[in-house]
Formats: sequence, structure tokens, C-alpha cells
Amino acid sequence: MENEIQKKKGFNKTKGILIATGVVLVILVGYLIFTQLKPKEGPKVLETKLTEMGADFYENFYFDNVSANMDEADAKDFFNRFTESGIKINLDNLSRYDNGKNATIVESFINQETKTACDINNTRAVIYPKDPFGKKDYTVKAELDCGFETQPSE
Repeated sequence: MENEIQKKKGFNKTKGILIATGVVLVILVGYLIFTQLKPKEGPKVLETKLTEMGADFYENFYFDNVSANMDEADAKDFFNRFTESGIKINLDNLSRYDNGKNATIVESFINQETKTACDINNTRAVIYPKDPFGKKDYTVKAELDCGFETQPSE
């Protein structure tokens, strides 16, 4: 009888160890899957962020400051000069304007494959004003200098 009790205790101990090991393995596998499936900030994500910051800069800062000191005809002439060359604003300036509201976003501009930060002077939003040259009449193109092997297509 005592032998049976010891066998049951040994079996329960082994069963407990197996269950604990199984739980640890499930947690470990879950963590590895989660970290591998987590979306990385590749070129498309960074392009979207840069385009959004460029649009915000143009609509809420640049356009207002330029057109505030000109009549409508002069403002149109001014913006018309940039329809082809664009108004270029780099990450460094985007991080500093409006009391640094984009500073933390700019810090996320990292090539996740190489863990290298994007060049803050060469990575920029290029804003192309369009006729009739109102506050929302423009397009923004992102230019990344982050060391990606292939730049995203347009």
C-alpha cells in the first residue's frame, strides 16, 4: 500500500513538471510568434508618417505664415513657383517646428532591418502646391534616406 502511495506521488510530481514545462513552452512560442509577426516600420510606414507630417506642416504652419503677409494674387504667384520644384522640409526641421510636436515621431525613423536611423537632413517631405493654391491644394511626396535596399514605388 505504501508503495502505491509513493508511485502516485512520483506520478503526480512528474505530471506537474510536464505541465509546467508545457506552459513555459506555450508562453515562449507565443512570444516568439508575436515578435516575429509584429509589423515592422518599413519604408511604406515611414513614407506615410512623413507625408502626414509634411501635410500638417504645410496646412498649419507654412501656408498660414506665407499667405498672412501677402495679398491673394501675390500668394498665388509665390506658391506657383514651387509647383514643379516643391517646398522641401527635412526631418530635422519637422522635428523642431511647432514646439517640437513631431520630435518623438521623427525619433521612430529607423531602418528596422539595419537598426540605422534615417538621415535627418536628407529624409524629407516635398510639398507641391497646386492651382488654385489654397490651403489644401497640394500633394506631398516622401523622400527617405534610411538605407533601405529598394525604395518604395510610387
